[in-house]
This record gives sequence, structure tokens and C-alpha cells, in this order.
Amino acid sequence: MRMPIELLPTYCGSYSPAEYVRLVRSDPGNIRSVHIQPPRLGQPGFGSLLVEYRTPILPTAVHEQ
Repeated sequence: MRMPIELLPTYCGSYSPAEYVRLVRSDPGNIRSVHIQPPRLGQPGFGSLLVEYRTPILPTAVHEQ
């Protein structure tokens, strides 16, 4: 039996740099603030960007934290 997907609005999300650029191009007016999250010790890469929205969004596969 499949479980229903819970669609709860969220005011923030964590994105890779490429996802963040795509988000800024698609909806720049909904971004309240952005905080850089450095990578954890021992992990390669840039880390992520924590985006706070002005109005909540429904998370999708792209927006999952």
C-alpha cells in the first residue's frame, strides 16, 4: 500500500549552487534571505545555500531539504 505524500508548506529550503541559480531565475521575488552553509569537515564540495522564502512553497522533489 502506498503512503500518501504529505504536502506541508515550508518557509525555507537547502539548495546546491546550481539549484539556487535556477531558483533565482525562476522566482527572485520570493527570496527573503540566503545563508551559505559550508560543507561539513571531510566532505568535498561547496556546501549548500539555505534560502528563506517570503511566502511558503509546497516542497517537491527538487525542493526537498
